[in-house]
Amino acid sequence: MWLWELCCLFFLLKNCNGVIYHLNDSDYERMPPLFGLDRYDTCLNDVDGLYCVVKLDLHAGPNNELMKLIMEYSAHKPKHYNHTYLERGVCVTRTCRQFAVNKNLEKIEDLNEILGVCLNDSIHKEYKIEAKLSNIYYCDKHNEQIDVDVKDWIVAGVFVMLILLVVLGTYYDVFYCSIDAHENTMQENKILLNFSLRKNWQELVNYKIFDQRYERLKGLNGLRSITTTLMIIAHVIFINSMGFIDSPHDFEKTYETFHFHLIYNGLMIVQIFFVMSAFLQAYNIQIRSETKPIKWSQLPRLFFARWCRLTPANAAMIAFSATWLRHMGSGPLWKLYVTNSVVADCRKYWWLHVLYLNNYCSEDRLCALQTWHVAADTQLFAIGMFVYLATESSGRWLALTLLLLVGMTAPALHVWLQDLDALVLMSPEFYRRWFDTTFHYLHVLGHNNLTCYVIGLGTGTLVYHWQKKNVDLYKYKLSIS
Repeated sequence: MWLWELCCLFFLLKNCNGVIYHLNDSDYERMPPLFGLDRYDTCLNDVDGLYCVVKLDLHAGPNNELMKLIMEYSAHKPKHYNHTYLERGVCVTRTCRQFAVNKNLEKIEDLNEILGVCLNDSIHKEYKIEAKLSNIYYCDKHNEQIDVDVKDWIVAGVFVMLILLVVLGTYYDVFYCSIDAHENTMQENKILLNFSLRKNWQELVNYKIFDQRYERLKGLNGLRSITTTLMIIAHVIFINSMGFIDSPHDFEKTYETFHFHLIYNGLMIVQIFFVMSAFLQAYNIQIRSETKPIKWSQLPRLFFARWCRLTPANAAMIAFSATWLRHMGSGPLWKLYVTNSVVADCRKYWWLHVLYLNNYCSEDRLCALQTWHVAADTQLFAIGMFVYLATESSGRWLALTLLLLVGMTAPALHVWLQDLDALVLMSPEFYRRWFDTTFHYLHVLGHNNLTCYVIGLGTGTLVYHWQKKNVDLYKYKLSIS
């Protein structure tokens, strides 16, 4: 019996694959380059120039040592690219000219055949493995241009109108209101002044305190500045990592460097904003309720006021992304990372961004991806308002406790039922594909960020009652002294 078990164990060990965590530069160079681009400009300078960006899947026989190396190295997904597929930008009319004889490049069947044979031939000659064409992302032709359509002109007209209003409002503020402030000869046009650069700058830098209790919260401004700086640094790395980078091995090595860990775990910084937002929401509601209690009938007006505060800037960015952004550049990867992704998604799903529901649409992958937290914060704000009004008389801590349990349970259910990672891993493939199931199906959803938001609501409530208790105690001591 033991002999049979030993044979089975030997058979399993013989056929199992390992995971390669590190490769030196010489072994790494044995693998085909992940990315490759032919010259885009020289290709399309030809009258018949045709440039295609494609995806190739690698495969080989079971005894191919290089293919085994590629698969085992790619198996370490958190820190390595998937080297089992390659991406290439190919000048079909130059690189694959010998394979295009008697073929019609206008026919997709002929184009697939030409690219498949051409690229497989070059990969097989050098690396002795097969490359199968799995997808043609797009092809660019000589003198191909993107036409300006009606939507582009409508957005341009709106932007020109806004610029004129800003110029007119600033001119009115500087040359008329400054004089009339002393002479009082004319009532100010408040609508026009809302577009004044000077007035808006004054409002931005003027720190107004309506209650002395807010003095204790000035430190939050410093925390906002620090976290915002860290957020910018985390997004700057996108520039160096997205696209067809020349040294993917060097990028993979950054995952072994400690200071890069702060960047690759930067998504957790957003939770600080959720805590601060909820803290200020709870704190402000209770201070305001001392003089002007909030009623259920006021909720629509509060939601609309928040929507009006967020939407103009957000809508302008979405409108530009959906229209004029695609005219701002060109190149072999422009369609891949801009026109066919960001622009296409914004044109299709712009209305979800205006309603702040874009984080619940997994198909909207790249339109203003960074604004998911604005949508999540808006949804959590609505939940917080409902909870505070519903528990105005009693049961507030019970409601917050139940929300906390929901916030902790919901992500666990997503991880279990959808087979996701517990946290978003900013892996090289995430930067390469700009898609991650954990990010789109777990991280960005409003209800999965409830935990930190409830912590902020609870903390804001505790601080308010603590300060109120101290003020009441101080007044009592003054009354008996």
